[in-house]
Amino acid sequence: MLELSSPPYGLRWRSSNSFILGCVGIAIFTDLFLYGLVVPILPFILKSRLHFPHSEIQESISLLLAYYAGSSVLAALPEGYIADHLPTRRLPFLMGLMSLFISTFLLWLGQSWNILVLARIIQGISASMLWTVSLTLILDTVGSRRLGVALSSIFGFVCVGQLFAPVIGGIVYQHLGEGWVFSIAFMLLIIDLVMRILIIEKKVAKFHGWDKISSPSQHEVAQANETSPLISNIDTSNSDLVKWKLPSTVPSWFSKLPVLYLTFTSPRIFACLLLCFTHAMTLAIFDATLSIQSLDLFSFTSRSIGLMFMPLILPSLLISPIIGVIIDRYGTKIPAATGLLILALPLSLFRIVKAVPPGGDGYVFEVTKFTILLVVCGFGIACISSECLIDVSLVVGNYEKANPERFPNGAPYAQLYAITNMIFSLGLTLGPLVASIIKLNFGYIVMNYCLAAWCVLVCIVCILFLGEKPKLGRKLCSNVH
Repeated sequence: MLELSSPPYGLRWRSSNSFILGCVGIAIFTDLFLYGLVVPILPFILKSRLHFPHSEIQESISLLLAYYAGSSVLAALPEGYIADHLPTRRLPFLMGLMSLFISTFLLWLGQSWNILVLARIIQGISASMLWTVSLTLILDTVGSRRLGVALSSIFGFVCVGQLFAPVIGGIVYQHLGEGWVFSIAFMLLIIDLVMRILIIEKKVAKFHGWDKISSPSQHEVAQANETSPLISNIDTSNSDLVKWKLPSTVPSWFSKLPVLYLTFTSPRIFACLLLCFTHAMTLAIFDATLSIQSLDLFSFTSRSIGLMFMPLILPSLLISPIIGVIIDRYGTKIPAATGLLILALPLSLFRIVKAVPPGGDGYVFEVTKFTILLVVCGFGIACISSECLIDVSLVVGNYEKANPERFPNGAPYAQLYAITNMIFSLGLTLGPLVASIIKLNFGYIVMNYCLAAWCVLVCIVCILFLGEKPKLGRKLCSNVH
């Protein structure tokens, strides 16, 4: 039996659910904030610092975004495998932050294209490690029964980073210059570093026997007894678990990479990952094209370009709680399919926006049309943002419950989130590249038509395979039988 070692200072609050989830939220917030902080000023960095001609800026921005996402794709699975086999999450958590420090420093001082590319590659590796470890740390902290609640709470918080980063980046760049933009980035990184150092993981406290000293607060006990959402309410009965039984002829490598096997054999996981890919691709296409399109249509300044990202992300803050309630009551299928159709509509209508110079006839009207279409796109994006993580967590959890002999160490959530992150990063990689090719050869309107058609196609797949039948439908079916 382990001898009880002396507990560290602040054990109770440093190992509390609230503090750990707060640290994870700040870590994800910082990652998204730094990503969004740079996006609206990339055209100006390429033009003023590297002296790129205007005709090359669109392709260069797409490549920088693709390098970021491509490195995330390549790093995700190895990082997930390592995270599943390390005794704690602390080392990869801190390594990810150090990588983010290095990439931000290179973006700030880089005076050549190759340095900017290197910075984006390192930033992508850092983001992949952060998301894989963060999601696994959330699961270690709250358990699978409350995973949905924790994810919803944290993603609601980090939406603020997505919302305000482009706005702050654009405004600060225009009024104070590039140096102040990166000063804000480094201040956030220092705060994030302090928070990550202070975390004491639940498993570490238990290993040293400190969990006997630090009992949960009344608030955390009350939280643990609350009703959990979809993740703990569906597919948990023994009769339901029969359909999750794996065949006896699983390949020998299943024990090392079980999630990879499930990805190729489960249509529901495939639908989840396809939705995840579509969500990422859509975000990346807007990141790659919105800045330059705003310049081409309305000759916007960096501040105005930053403000144009608000309509895309503001709906997430407004309707995320509502989407959570809908998912809890009806499953992931309805909001995902609805969101994809909502997204397809404005994408097919961007053709009605005309280019007008500042002060020109109809300038305000055209900017208003453009903004309204972005708002509707934002509502569609908000509807498809959380279903993937909730549904794949549920599916893998059910496989683990139905096949405990196949998962002696529990469900491989780190691998699951690594593959999810890899697919998301693949969407971030291909989105800018495909968008750039279509836009440069066929125009912005055709690019949006293609994305709208893709959303409709994915909507059909989600209707067929994603989620479960709504609870109301299940009740009616049970009454009939």
